[in-house]
Amino acid sequence: MTLYRTYRPQSFAEVIGQKHITETLQNAVDQDRIAHAYLFSGSRGTGKTSIARILAKAIFIRSLEEGVRKEQILRALQEGNMIDLLEIDAASNGGIDEIRSILENMYFPPILASAKVTIIDEAHMLSKSACDALLKTLEEPPSHAYFILATTELWKIPNTIQSRCQRFSFNMHTEEDVVMQLASIAHQEIISIDESALKKIAHHANGSMRDGITLLDQLRTEGHITEDIVHNRLGTGKDVSLENIFTALMHHDTVTILTALQAIEQAAVPFDNILREMLTKLRTQLHMDLQKGNDTRRTLHMLHAILNTLRAIRTSPLPALTVEAALIALCESQSDDASASAKVEPVVNQDEGDDPELEQIQHCWPRVVEQMLPPSAKMSLKTGQLLSCKKHILTICFPSAFHHQKVIQPEAMHTMQNLLQKQIDYPVRIRCIVKKERTDIPIKPYSAVDLAKAAREVF
Repeated sequence: MTLYRTYRPQSFAEVIGQKHITETLQNAVDQDRIAHAYLFSGSRGTGKTSIARILAKAIFIRSLEEGVRKEQILRALQEGNMIDLLEIDAASNGGIDEIRSILENMYFPPILASAKVTIIDEAHMLSKSACDALLKTLEEPPSHAYFILATTELWKIPNTIQSRCQRFSFNMHTEEDVVMQLASIAHQEIISIDESALKKIAHHANGSMRDGITLLDQLRTEGHITEDIVHNRLGTGKDVSLENIFTALMHHDTVTILTALQAIEQAAVPFDNILREMLTKLRTQLHMDLQKGNDTRRTLHMLHAILNTLRAIRTSPLPALTVEAALIALCESQSDDASASAKVEPVVNQDEGDDPELEQIQHCWPRVVEQMLPPSAKMSLKTGQLLSCKKHILTICFPSAFHHQKVIQPEAMHTMQNLLQKQIDYPVRIRCIVKKERTDIPIKPYSAVDLAKAAREVF
């Protein structure tokens, strides 16, 4: 038996993450105020069918004392042959003939229990004539008949049916809830797995507990499960590859983007997975920008572009070409900002006393420079001047485009960001520009001895 079926909740108390629903239904059962029709809506894997079955079991045994009949009902439910419970998938049985047969059967009295329950999954797939037939029964249901409809697309359910049901909206599971459940299952099944791998599975599940448990079930044959194994099974890009793409977009480096995409294609990584990972990172960046009061236009522009690309590749005969064209277009659309940053203009004198962030970075900057790699970027970085640091954006100006180009290479920028992050306790974005020195404001470059030392490291 699969892990998902083994660890499917059997009572309201065992359900994870839908407390607002389970408490209401449990109270309805306790007070004998159960409605004849319920409508459960929400994303896949959030527990709609599981809670529908738990509710059906509660209806069947609500007024039964311990005894043979109750044991028979519970055994029949566990074995999946409860004669008074009918589950149908409207995606394959949503026509008028199937629904009419089911509704006619509901008028006959129950056999084993005191009620009959019908669970209709994917209810939005019911045909119009089937919905009309169901509506008539929902208006005047038999006293022993109960209906539970489940759907992932609530807007497709006719309003006339919605109005005759008690509606419950299911929340997507948080990553913390998924990780906690996966860790519990791994412990009980003696599955060896890293915490980072659990978090990666939970992230990929995207709010679906079923998807997370199913993926864990697939991976359990791998022995000790690491994050790399999860990456390989999912076909997702490594974080460093995504970081390179983002850095290349920031610096309109089309060559790096094409190289990264070619590596992704050769590794047979689905492009939709890569785009979803990019959307997740952009969403995080958007939230950070909003919290810090930064300009969100660039992040929003990238979000819209990636969303449109994700839609486009679903119908594209050449997904790789579609993604390449979209990212290159996005790269070029930001070149105006980059050009404006790199244009030659006079340096404005900075009042360091009004820039406490800059003072903190200046204090640790020599350590960043000394650890910089590759050596060619280190030599060029030594020619730069820390110009300002406003709203966690550090601006460095260089005396020539030659040194500027060396430093803004994706590998160099990634290394510099990491080195600086280790020295300070908050994230800082780095902006590199080329500016012309004013003759009345001296810029203190590194000494000739330092430049000679860096040159020896390069050559």
